[in-house]
Amino acid sequence: MAIPKEALTLGNIQLIPKGLDESYATIAEPAASCISAQEKLDIELSDTVLIIGAGPIGCIHIALAKARGAKKVIIADVNEERLNMCRIFKPDIILNVKKLDLVVEIKKITRGLGADKIITANPAAITQVQAVESSKRGGKIAFFGGLKYNDSKPNIDTNIIHYNS
Repeated sequence: MAIPKEALTLGNIQLIPKGLDESYATIAEPAASCISAQEKLDIELSDTVLIIGAGPIGCIHIALAKARGAKKVIIADVNEERLNMCRIFKPDIILNVKKLDLVVEIKKITRGLGADKIITANPAAITQVQAVESSKRGGKIAFFGGLKYNDSKPNIDTNIIHYNS
């Protein structure tokens, strides 16, 4: 692959230090992005954190939210295989949203309050709607996963945002 000189001079490419396992190097940028999102959300000890999407990025978010001391970390996905994969990161609650209504379940778990912090780690617009509907009054949401070009305008009831802020 040809790399433009500008990419090198601007620091877009980083050399992998000798002795560093390549698998660690490949996770550096995604992990840094997840850390940045969680810092912006300001995840705290008392927080219930909902992560929608149990793929590799969702798994990184689970690990980071647990490391930040979140009181409860909930992972939700439609894919049973991904939900099984994420178990090694020890989320507190695993929800298969193919089998239940995510918003209703989050309201049950939080006794009607909603999640304090929510991260959408997937490319489905509907999950951004679910995030808004599952959020606690004054909660914070990170739309972390980019949406598909032809499905990038979720139908969000902005009154929920207005009245819950």
